[in-house]
Amino acid sequence: MTTSPQQRRSHAERREATKAGLVKAARQLFGERGYAETGIEDIAAACNVTIRPIYHYFENKLGLFKAVIEDIEQESLSQIYEHEAPSIADIWSGFMKNCEDPHYRQIILIDAPLLLGRRHVNEGPITTAAREESAKVLGRRPDGLTMSLLFGALSNAAFYIA
Repeated sequence: MTTSPQQRRSHAERREATKAGLVKAARQLFGERGYAETGIEDIAAACNVTIRPIYHYFENKLGLFKAVIEDIEQESLSQIYEHEAPSIADIWSGFMKNCEDPHYRQIILIDAPLLLGRRHVNEGPITTAAREESAKVLGRRPDGLTMSLLFGALSNAAFYIA
């Protein structure tokens, strides 16, 4: 009797696969329905698991939401840094392209500021990358107010375009 690759996965691999599946399902459902309209039971059902892994790996629904945000931010940074030396234009055009995705808008522009606060958005990796590239262009690091105004203007533009 031979064992399939599925049967040979270690406990750590199965754990990581479960966590990744939960994040993927949560990202899809939060993007479609929004945070408030998505229950942990829905996410668990989409992964064919009970709600216990959500509490085990993420503590609660908000912890899972934070993991989704981190996943989206890492994906966005990977896209930005596909360029050898991304410019401020690359960063902001990447942000605007992401804003064309209704799931991104729901999670990043609507739910994240409400649940995690504007400070999280203003200090997130995309804004930080934009601030660093802006400093190269301006010769100084833009302050928080400048970045808030710029991010707010771009967010509003993204909603208008969408």
